[in-house]
Formats: sequence, structure tokens, C-alpha cells
Amino acid sequence: MTTHTRFESTYIFIRALLFTSAILTVALFILFTLRQAQERTREANVKSVVQQYSREALSHLKEGKIGEARESYKKATEIEPSSYNTYLMLGILDAGQGNFEKAQKSLETAIRLNPISEKAYYNLGNAYLCGGKLDQAIMNYRKSISLNEDYIAPRLMLALIYDALGRKTEAIDYYKGIARLENERQRMVLMDQSLPQDLRTRYQAQYDAATVFNEGFIAEKEGDDARAFHDYTRALTLNPECAGAYFRRGLIYYRKRDYSRAEKDIARALEINPRIMIAEGALGDLLLRQGRVGESRKIFERLAAAYPKNIVVKDYLGGLLMKEGHYEEAARIYRTIITLTPDYSHAHEGLGIACLNLRRYDEAEQSLRKAVSLSPAAPAPYYNLACLFSRRGNTKESLKYLKEALARGFDDRGLIRNDPDLDALRKDKAFSEIRP
Repeated sequence: MTTHTRFESTYIFIRALLFTSAILTVALFILFTLRQAQERTREANVKSVVQQYSREALSHLKEGKIGEARESYKKATEIEPSSYNTYLMLGILDAGQGNFEKAQKSLETAIRLNPISEKAYYNLGNAYLCGGKLDQAIMNYRKSISLNEDYIAPRLMLALIYDALGRKTEAIDYYKGIARLENERQRMVLMDQSLPQDLRTRYQAQYDAATVFNEGFIAEKEGDDARAFHDYTRALTLNPECAGAYFRRGLIYYRKRDYSRAEKDIARALEINPRIMIAEGALGDLLLRQGRVGESRKIFERLAAAYPKNIVVKDYLGGLLMKEGHYEEAARIYRTIITLTPDYSHAHEGLGIACLNLRRYDEAEQSLRKAVSLSPAAPAPYYNLACLFSRRGNTKESLKYLKEALARGFDDRGLIRNDPDLDALRKDKAFSEIRP
């Protein structure tokens, strides 16, 4: 009797325990489900707010309000720190505003969040390039291509970099790769069976012209101006609205010193596409070559207003101001460039020349020495240091820097014989060592 009672009590206890356990399991399941629902609701709310800030940012961008757009993206990152797209856009905006260090940090965060984003690596390359860090820029462009072999933008940047560095073979290889990719994209468009016939005909003409243009461009880069000129003219026969062909043919005329035809072709390119900044800059340079300094300066002033962070445009403008004797204004321009890009050697050189003409010799020396440290292979800063020391009457230092300039390829012997800045040096017996 006692044993049975104990067994029954144990059985009742186990049933109660199982019942309690079942209730707890159900309660925990309900709690877990509620938490999941709450988390989904929270995520949906966060996503909704982030999307709202992103829409605000895009709206600001359409209105040209870059600062407001950046602020909206910044708020989005505070709410959702793992938003890759938001950091990508922040990086692009900061780079566009000349805040290259901020851009680099945002884009590096974007890459940590999405390590296979070719766009993030490409834009990080742009930020490094604008910040004067060429090796890092090249590395990131290459990484971008490794993630997407069909991505044209980083290929173009590498082609332009190698072109500027004089590494023509590598530049041409990239240009050819870009042409192949463009041809393949054009072929895919024309394969679309749903494409209306009138559009197909128009696209075919444009693509044929683009193919011939690319052939001309590569020929030009290979140094064959005659074949390039023929291809550009043929491209214009296929598509009279091919602005690029007018522009490149204009540059060939320019190199031939046929300035009238060059001006006509470049002006026509700008009529077709006014947004080709490089063509407008080339026109300004062409006018300068013809001695039309005032007209040239107006072009570069307009470009500087339209692209306030473009240091190349500002550099041109500074040079034009100095040609007109406006050394104080030129110095201000070069200081602005240095603020934007502290390691841009040509700006330090320009500031040094402006200060030399303003007789601020200490500042001129400081700027020219900085230019030498940043570009030790460039001959011009050495020549200008020679002019500076000659003006100061220090012919020993003047001769030293003139020899350095000549050793690095400075070959304007006429300037050496006639530059008034070298008057003191030319009167020194040691000048005979130069034999200009």
C-alpha cells in the first residue's frame, strides 16, 4: 500500500513536471516568436528610416545640395552602421568635395562591409589618386578589375595613369581592352530581338562610328597621327555628331600647328557636347598658344567656377594670371590648390614663381624647395631656384641649381641666355661652364 502510494505520487509529480515543462516550452516559444517579430519590426523600421534618409539624400543631390545630401547619408549610417551603400555614397560625395581622407575612411568601411564590391575599390582608387597616393590608387583599380573583368571605369583610370607616366605600352593595352569591352556591349545590344528597327539602324551607325573612333584613338596613342586622322574623319562620316572624333582630330591639327582648323574642330565638339571639360580646357590652351591670353583666361575662369575642386583647371588659371602679371592673384590660386592637394608639386612651383616675382624670396625658396622634394626629376623647379639665387646675388648657388636643371633635361638655352632673372649669374666667370 505504501509502495503503490509512492509510485502514484511519483507518477503525479512527473506528470506535473512534464505539464509545467510543456507550459514553459510553449511560453518560451511564444516569447521567442514575439522577439523575432519585434526584431523583424525593428529591422523593418530601421530599413524604412534608412531608405527615407537615402531618398532625402538623392533629392538633395538632384538639387545640387551636396552638404545636405552628405548629412542625410551620415544620419543613415548612425541608424544602420552596416549599410554598405550608405558608406559608398558618403565616400563618393567626400571625394567629390575634395575631402579625400574622409572619403578613404568611408570607402574602406564600405569594403569591410562588402569585400567583393568592385565599385567601392574603384572609388577608393579615385580618392587615393586625388589625394596624391598613386600606388594605392593603382592597387585599388586593379583590385576592382579583379572583381569584375568587364568593369570599364577602373581600366580607363589605369590607362590614363600609365599614359601620364609615359608607360605607353601598358596604357595602350588598357585602351585596347576597353575597346574590346565596348564592342562586346554594343554587339549584345544589337542582338536584342525586341529592339525596333529604326533604333537598331541608328545604334548600328553610332556603334560603327565608335569602333572606328576607338581604332583611331589607339593609333594616335601609338604615335600614328596619319592613321588616327583618317579614322577620326571616317568616324565623322559614319556619325557627324561624334564629338570625340572632332575633339581628337582637333588635337592632331593642334600638334601640326594648324590652329585655325584645330579651333574649329574643338569648338564643334563643344557644340555637340558642352560637358567635355577636357575639350574646353584644350580650347583654352589653344587660345593661349595663339597669344589670346584674355580669351583663354575667361575659359579657365569659367571652368574653375564650374569645377571648384579641379586642381588642373586652377593650375592653368594660375599660369594665365602670371602671364598677365597678376602675381598676387596667381599666388592665391596656388595656395588654394595646395590646400586641396598638399603634395601637388606643380602648385608649389607656381607659388614659388609668383612669390619670386613679388620679391618674397624666402617664401619663394620654401615653395620651390618643396616642389623639388616632391618631384626631384622635374627640371623646372631647379631652374627657378637658379633664378631666385641669381636675384639674391648668390651666384654659386644659382650655378649649382642651373646645372641640376640641365642634368634633368632643361633644354631652353635661349631662356638661359636671355632671362633677366639670371643677369647676375651671367656676369659671373663661372657661367662659362654652362656654355648655353
